[in-house]
Amino acid sequence: MAAISSLVIGASALVGAGTAAYGISQKSAAQDKMDAAAAQQAAAAQQQAMVMQQQSALAQQQSQYAAQQTAISAQQNQLQSEYAISSSAAQADYAITQAQTSAQYAAQQAGINIEGAQASLAASEASYTINQGIIRAQQAIEAQRNQAMELDARRQRMENLRVSQRARSLALISASGQGAQFGSGLAGGRAQITAQANINQLGINQNLEIGRNIFAQNMNISNGQIASSELELSLARQRASLITRDTQLKSMYAQTSADATTDYYTQAAAAQGQFSSQNAALTTAFSTAAGQINNLQGQIAGLGGSIATAQGQMSAAQGNMAAAQGQSNFGSSLMGAGASIFSAGMSAAGPIANLWGGPAPTTPGWNQTTNNFMGPGSFNSI
Repeated sequence: MAAISSLVIGASALVGAGTAAYGISQKSAAQDKMDAAAAQQAAAAQQQAMVMQQQSALAQQQSQYAAQQTAISAQQNQLQSEYAISSSAAQADYAITQAQTSAQYAAQQAGINIEGAQASLAASEASYTINQGIIRAQQAIEAQRNQAMELDARRQRMENLRVSQRARSLALISASGQGAQFGSGLAGGRAQITAQANINQLGINQNLEIGRNIFAQNMNISNGQIASSELELSLARQRASLITRDTQLKSMYAQTSADATTDYYTQAAAAQGQFSSQNAALTTAFSTAAGQINNLQGQIAGLGGSIATAQGQMSAAQGNMAAAQGQSNFGSSLMGAGASIFSAGMSAAGPIANLWGGPAPTTPGWNQTTNNFMGPGSFNSI
């Protein structure tokens, strides 16, 4: 009977110990899986850190690339602005130089025209002086000729008077010699002599009158020539004055146009330079903002991908951890079932012994039994 009881106890111990051992192995396997899941979580965290580090490096590279693009865009805008400013300044300088050159040329041309007008006026005045001298000399010559004509007419009248007196004397002497000084012949001779003297005097007076008329007409011609010279001189002076005024007006217009052109292109160049500078600044600011936005978008996209990857790995690790926990709980249940089986065997040993009329066997406890089957402290170490 003792053998049967021992057999029951041994079977119960064996079944309980086996069940417990299987539970222990399951719990150990679950612990291994939990350790693996923890290692997987650590690896996922490390991988996430590496991804974040790579993402940070990539974002830094993108930021550097965006900064380089911004710098290049700023340099291009600056170069374009400088080119626009230089081009506007060159155009303004060219226009200003051309305007100033035109003004200088107009001033020089005005000086030449004025000098030419003054030279023409001086020549007209010199010609007027010469013509006046010639006309005055002609008038003086005509005056001398007139005086000579007057003297010749006076001599001719005197000579006609002397000739008439000699003829009267000769007639008186001839008549006295003939004793006819009281006759009519002498009176007739005297009358004839007087008539011839009067005829001669008339001719002399008529010639003198004709000469005087000629000299008067020549004087009128000389006066007309003097008036014509004075008129030509007056016209030359007016023409010189008009040319001077016209030249001065043209010079003033050219200078005014040059000044207006200078002001226009100076203001246009300044406005163009200001617009180019502002445009370059705005373009640079826009490029900088675009680069920053692209950089932020890249960082956000990278973070989203990394977070999604990490979340997937964390979810997988949590699933593995839950499975390992379930397996550990199953192992603990098997261990509890083994202890229950052993206790049931121990409880059944007494009734079996009483049934067969023998004493109940003395048995060791659960811990000692498991130590005998699995080694000292095997159950307590789980």
